[in-house]
Amino acid sequence: MNRAPKEVKLLAYTSLCRLILAYADVVWDSSAKSKIRNIELVQNSAIRFIANLKGRTDSVTEAMKQLGTWSLEHRRRNHQ
Repeated sequence: MNRAPKEVKLLAYTSLCRLILAYADVVWDSSAKSKIRNIELVQNSAIRFIANLKGRTDSVTEAMKQLGTWSLEHRRRNHQ
């Protein structure tokens, strides 16, 4: 899967992983900040994998912009 094109990895993420992470956005919105941070870390790891970011200095935020995705926090605010 690591050699798959970016588009394929993004489709897998948006159709499988992101749905699971965002499914209970109303529930985890009021959770402890550490739990919210852990969920965001899972998303960041997925974005790093999709965009082939290797270094710690690579910007996940910039990769999200290039991929046309939004953070879970941004999506949650839009749902409210």
